[in-house]
Amino acid sequence: DYIKEAEILAKQLLVVDPNNEHGLQLYGLILYRKRNYLESIEIQKRAIALNESNAENHSNIALSYLHSGQLELARTAIEKSLSLT
Repeated sequence: DYIKEAEILAKQLLVVDPNNEHGLQLYGLILYRKRNYLESIEIQKRAIALNESNAENHSNIALSYLHSGQLELARTAIEKSLSLT
């Protein structure tokens, strides 16, 4: 299962460097794919804090907000993403 393997790699990367933006992005997306939306949001917030100008970070968190029923936050995040592209 490629999701399981990716999760192991992302967790290992974050052990070595807890503030690795790409590791946080990957782990946040894995949690999203596993439907752990609230945990995904928390991880994605950390990625955004590291690089607020990365449109992908805002797009990723918008998906988790949307699927967790936080529609207004999803709209705000996607608008931010679009403003950065």
